[in-house]
Amino acid sequence: MRPQLRLLYVLLLFITRVVHISTQCTIGYTGPDSSLWCTCNAGYTGRNVFAPYSTTVCTRFFGLTKNPSFESVATRNNVAIGSVILPTYNPLGGPNGNGHFSFDRTKSQWLNAGSRTLNIATNGGFTFVAVVRLTALPGNFERIIDLGSGPNSNTIIVCRSGTSNILYVKFWNGPTAVNEFRSQPILVQNVWLTITVTYLASTRFYQVNGNGNILNNVATALTDRTVSVTSLGKSQGVSNDFLTADVAGCFVVDEYLGI
Repeated sequence: MRPQLRLLYVLLLFITRVVHISTQCTIGYTGPDSSLWCTCNAGYTGRNVFAPYSTTVCTRFFGLTKNPSFESVATRNNVAIGSVILPTYNPLGGPNGNGHFSFDRTKSQWLNAGSRTLNIATNGGFTFVAVVRLTALPGNFERIIDLGSGPNSNTIIVCRSGTSNILYVKFWNGPTAVNEFRSQPILVQNVWLTITVTYLASTRFYQVNGNGNILNNVATALTDRTVSVTSLGKSQGVSNDFLTADVAGCFVVDEYLGI
């Protein structure tokens, strides 16, 4: 092929791809460009894996980034907030070799995504996902997440129940505790665990899932809230219960995601 024709061919492919990208980023689209190029928040255009399922998640979700930070896409380049000694990042860790953070309670390590508005009722739900490996003898109520404006104010916690092998999830509306869930004893030391917690506002349906061990319930509706602390690895209580674990991923959004 002549160089001029080859260049024209490449340009046509690029234009076709751009048009394809601009017209196919819709809910339900599962083609190759939906997860790779659909525009996300703050000018981010790479691997928007939520695009096939929601057009709004990218403006509100927060999770782990490699800084290390626990933050949104819009603040992904900010300086990390949390403990004096931040959790360490292993780029070759995780269950699939894609990296993980190591938290050590003896060093009081944790991460904070700061103040967040969680319009759980207005936006239709709540989704939490984490991939965690507990790596030491049990600590007391080791927090994976603790979101709220104090120990008992619009708080959402996902943690170990005491020093047991039970996963514990609890929600508050304002100062009132409204829903509490305890799994089967599914926590196993040094084994990767995928945890999902979902809530669908329209039906008040909750599901807690730990490596396929599922707990379903219909319970009290959750209200919208603005929380002052969004912590990963530490409680907001007086004891400041910390986590000792490897965390390969953590994701929070005020929307129900069924996938």
